[in-house]
Amino acid sequence: MSTFASRLETGISSASFYPWKNTESSLVNIAAFGCKTVEVFLQTHREYRPGYLRQLRGLCCQLGLRVNSLHGASTLFEPMLFYDYPRQVQDSMDMLEVVFEAAARLKARSYIFHGPLRVAMPEQQKVLPVLIQVAEKAGEYGIRLALENVSWCIGWEPGVFTWLKGCDIPNLWFTFDNKQAARSGFSDQQFIDAMGDKLLNVHLSDLSDQGIGLPPGRGEADFTVIADALRRQGYANPVILETYGARVNSSSELYAGWRHLDRKLNT
Repeated sequence: MSTFASRLETGISSASFYPWKNTESSLVNIAAFGCKTVEVFLQTHREYRPGYLRQLRGLCCQLGLRVNSLHGASTLFEPMLFYDYPRQVQDSMDMLEVVFEAAARLKARSYIFHGPLRVAMPEQQKVLPVLIQVAEKAGEYGIRLALENVSWCIGWEPGVFTWLKGCDIPNLWFTFDNKQAARSGFSDQQFIDAMGDKLLNVHLSDLSDQGIGLPPGRGEADFTVIADALRRQGYANPVILETYGARVNSSSELYAGWRHLDRKLNT
């Protein structure tokens, strides 16, 4: 056992079953594994509807699941928050409020935010006011905004997080994803160091020459090294297994991957 800190809790994202299981079915499978902490990834507009969210919240309560974080279909609305056309910005903000309300209904602690696309990177003086506004709006719903390192969005390289951490934006936190770090060409350590004590969420999956986003045990990611890096930062929140569902062959393989990840993080 590492001497840096206590045991790291592991959870699973419902996205790990996408697209071969609906979100609610994914949660049933995760609970059947014996996993109690989840990230809910809402995939469509219809999954933001109050009736569906009541059903989903009831299911989580019935299954004894704790929703650590919520992820939305961010490409459908987040990039337009940073556009110049006011109606696009307002529509996107309206949609984001719907998603924040969904997170609040599910009692999620945070919302995973991607922000603007890397190919349409706004200038810093345009990014900051929007991030401040979005983080403030999330706070109104009792939700923490957690910007993720994503290779095709604003958080594609560690320096972005160093810069934003220095800006000290209220209610802006960070999410680390090792598969996205690999896509960006930077090490896990570089992102974890840059995020520092603002690191709120972690997404892990396995990596290999044949692909990324694999169930743990099928690739070459060194989860022990990642665990020690997290502990050195004092990280004590859940670590979420988030694979690409298309790379998962079966529920049993995902279960084995979750157990593998938990062992590697805590030995």
